Amino acid sequence: MKYPLWLKLLMQLMLLGASISSPSLSPQLLHKLISGRDPLPPGVLIYHPEVLNALETLSVITDGETYKEFNGLYLRPLPKISPELWVNHTNTLLLAEGTGVLYPGMQAIAELAQLKFIDFTFPRRSLFKFNEFLKDTHQSSYFSSILQRRKLNADTQLISVSTATMSAQWMQSFDPKNSGLRVFHSQVDEHGGSRTVAIDSMVMTGNFLYDDFKGLQLLHLPLKNNLTFLILLSPQIRDKKSYKIPNQYNPLELLKRGNFETVDVQIPKLEFEYRTELVPTALNGMGIRRVHKKDADFSRLTLNKIKLSSMVHATSIRLDEFGINEEPFEIRTLAFSKVLRSNQLFMADRPFFFSIVSENQVLFTGEFLGP
Repeated sequence: MKYPLWLKLLMQLMLLGASISSPSLSPQLLHKLISGRDPLPPGVLIYHPEVLNALETLSVITDGETYKEFNGLYLRPLPKISPELWVNHTNTLLLAEGTGVLYPGMQAIAELAQLKFIDFTFPRRSLFKFNEFLKDTHQSSYFSSILQRRKLNADTQLISVSTATMSAQWMQSFDPKNSGLRVFHSQVDEHGGSRTVAIDSMVMTGNFLYDDFKGLQLLHLPLKNNLTFLILLSPQIRDKKSYKIPNQYNPLELLKRGNFETVDVQIPKLEFEYRTELVPTALNGMGIRRVHKKDADFSRLTLNKIKLSSMVHATSIRLDEFGINEEPFEIRTLAFSKVLRSNQLFMADRPFFFSIVSENQVLFTGEFLGP
């Protein structure tokens, strides 16, 4: 069946408009690309705003075909993070010492990232200072050396480093007196299977938004400053197969699900650091294939011929009775409904997907596979 020319043009315009208004890099896709197919225990933790900020930084200093690969990935301008949220985050470009930089390029990234120069051939002193700077920025969490000397050499030209931690208190704190060792079915490794371990866990009974669908259980745990900690439990498994982490959902859509129920909650305490390399696999998955190749065009930053050698994203979390990366404080014990058969049971005794979201923005997404 042949269509008139005007109808073909209209359909093309509609498709073009849809591609412009709907960014291709959704939260769930970003999570999957960065976490990879087979993440290892203890898990994954990604701070979405800083990853997007790092991508935007690269886009404003590239040109030509390299720049075009960033078009349509995410909405511009990037949303701002509320100053009321206790988020520590950094975005740094490390450039090989001696590389000439154009003033317009420095202006373009002034509001997005810090620019530092490093002798990648003999980086010991400058690398130590940079790693210490990151540790000082994230005082609430322990960061080991983000950049390691063994991964640098004379061919290293440009490195992007983004980091993030945050602090937040529960609206309804867990009572430490009720915490203790409980069973957790931990994912073994990338080859699948599970093993039973004892892990320090927290329990409480309260009124929370709860939902179950497609064999999954969803729980909303409210944090102060209009934040929510979402937990989506993996389905139960049989015959010691590997757990399938339900990371295919947009956290903002999960935020709309659930009804208030009286829920008996058990979740493990979390404490881990996550560090990952986005070059080349994650960037290739996003359609960004030129920045790390020899023909990369960084002409908005420098006249030198350079490419992106590495793109590191690092985060850490400590989740306990007080909240996220919070110092201990005295908890006032409140009376809640007793444990009854009619209560919903949410027992996070197996790997799960989680997210920290505001009303309209995904902050963190993560997976906990076990200790």
